[in-house]
Amino acid sequence: RSCPALKGLRLEGTRVTGERLEGPYTQLEKVDLVGSGITDAGLRALCRSCPALKKLDLRHTKVTGERLEGPYPQLEKVYLFESGFTDGGLLKLCWSCPALKVLNLRGTKVTG
Repeated sequence: RSCPALKGLRLEGTRVTGERLEGPYTQLEKVDLVGSGITDAGLRALCRSCPALKKLDLRHTKVTGERLEGPYPQLEKVYLFESGFTDGGLLKLCWSCPALKVLNLRGTKVTG
């Protein structure tokens, strides 16, 4: 079941993969997945279900971003510090997020 009025979701340090988090979560604006077990498939499923998503925190996760499929028109802040994000994932993210204002890539596999 979904929670249509949910505005924020914090799953920091959990083993949640995200693959069963399909909403819709029409009001969800902030998702914190720091150090969680989120997978690329789980991230794609979650993002598809959150049209209002503005902030996404993926620090210390293994996601690469390779399976992202936008657009994510509201997404403004993405934190990828020490994540598994790759050049391909970054390219998909940037093409999918026209409103992106803050992007932290420190400690990722992105080479430029």
